Order: sequence, then structure tokens, then C-alpha cells
Amino acid sequence: WTLVYARTSGFFTARWGYQRPLRRLVTHQGFEKCVTGCIVLNIATMAMEHHGMNTTLAATLEWFNVSFVLLFSAELVLKIGGLGFLEYVEDRFNRFDLFIVVVGLIEILASSFEGIGSFKSTTALRTFRLMRVLRCLKILRAHIRMRALMENIALGFSVLANFLLVLFLFIFIFAVLGMHLFGGTKGFQGSRNNFDNLWDASLLVFEMLTADNWYRNM
Repeated sequence: WTLVYARTSGFFTARWGYQRPLRRLVTHQGFEKCVTGCIVLNIATMAMEHHGMNTTLAATLEWFNVSFVLLFSAELVLKIGGLGFLEYVEDRFNRFDLFIVVVGLIEILASSFEGIGSFKSTTALRTFRLMRVLRCLKILRAHIRMRALMENIALGFSVLANFLLVLFLFIFIFAVLGMHLFGGTKGFQGSRNNFDNLWDASLLVFEMLTADNWYRNM
């Protein structure tokens, strides 16, 4: 077990001898440019899809889709092999690439089982196909400023969560006040906008915050 642990930890931390040339490969600018070129070509093929296209074009675009998924899978394997799994997943964009590759592979497997046995629903398959558009975001890592912008946007979501919490408390407080002041009054009878219960009162406060028919509610 000691030997197995040593070899496994060596792979996760990139301490094996063969990983050094792989590290030089995946960190080389030429490798990143090749990956960026593949992303651009993938975007171009996705832009060629349209309703009413013939079967030949559809089959060709599907072949390109499978090819790009395999190419991105090869990129994933090379980077994990060169950097080690732990160093690879430290980068947010690498984790995003891992998600894209997994979704692409699931889509290919779902396409191969479509219409076979009990797998006849195309809803899940359509959902995975819609995820293809996320591959366009892979090109952001090639531009330093755009990558920094995306990281700042991701950090901003934590601030947005705090803002939504404050907004929820604000709506709750004024909904309760409205129930005590205007609940059961004749002015709101027969209307969906009322303060008779917490749910309707909260919806009414939210509508007034968004200035939707606020003059009628007032």
C-alpha cells in the first residue's frame, strides 16, 4: 500500500519523470495557440448550424462536434498528466474545461443510445446539446484581460448573494407591515394584488419595487 500511495500521490502532484516534458508541452505558448485555434474552429462550426439544413451538412457538423470533444479530452488528459491533478483543479478555468469535456462526452454517449431500449426521450439529449455553446467561453482564457474580467465577475456573485438576502428581508418586512395595515381592506378586494396573506403581499411589494403598475396599487 505504501508503494501504491507513493505512485498515486506522485501523479496527483506531478512528480513522475515523464510528467516534466508534458508540463513543458502544456505550458508552451504554441500549445495554447493550437487549443485557441480549435476553439475558434469549433465556434465557426456551431455558427453553421441552422434549421432546414440537409442531412449531409448535419452529419458533417456532428462529426466535427465529436472531433472537437475528443480534442478537448486529449487536452484535458495532457494537462492533468503534465501538471498533476491537484495543480490542474486549482485553476477555475481548468475546472470549467473539465466540466465542458464531461458534458461533451455525456452528449456523445447519449446520442449513441438515442432511441435504443428505454432511452427514447430527447429532452436530456437536447439539454446536453445546448451546453455546447459554453465552449465559446474557453476562448476567454487566451486573453489575460478578459480572463481577469471573468474572475472579477465570479467574485461579484458572492456580493450579489448578500444583496439578494437584504432584498428578501426588505420585501418580507414591508409585506408584513402591509398585512397589518391594509390586510382585508375594501380597496384590495377582488384583486390579486392584496395584503391578505404573506405570499400576495410579498408579490405586491416586489411589483412596486420594480415600478410595475405601482400607480394602480397606490
